[in-house]
Amino acid sequence: MDPQFKSGESGNRNYLDRNDYASLFAIPLSLSLKISSGDEDGYGAFIKFGYALQYTSESYDRVREYYSYETYDYYSQDYLLYNVSKIKWLKGFKTGLGLKYYISDFTYAITELEYAYFNIDPTNKTALALDRAPEAQLFSLSAKVFFDF
Repeated sequence: MDPQFKSGESGNRNYLDRNDYASLFAIPLSLSLKISSGDEDGYGAFIKFGYALQYTSESYDRVREYYSYETYDYYSQDYLLYNVSKIKWLKGFKTGLGLKYYISDFTYAITELEYAYFNIDPTNKTALALDRAPEAQLFSLSAKVFFDF
């Protein structure tokens, strides 16, 4: 695995190697079963659970920065050494619970708390989160308002 920073000298110039310009892109997908209960006035509660997948793409660049200190000047220039990237489909599950309630005669709201878990299986070969972290988790709280005419 790359160390975070590595310094050295090449000729009369000093350099610093570092990981930079990192990006992470993820799209979670799930298929859930929702069990709900309610009364005749439309108020109710629900729970849901199901299978989840997450498409994850992650990358970073290994950059070498040459620098020098002149009399009154600082000089710095970056060069790309290489790029590290990985794309992976993560498997997991999703669960949640929520409430449905009326705000007025024509408006109702749904409040939901969800939790998603994805297993990663790290290899510790690079500094990517896909190689270092054992899992990815997501907690979300959502509030939705609907108008019913």
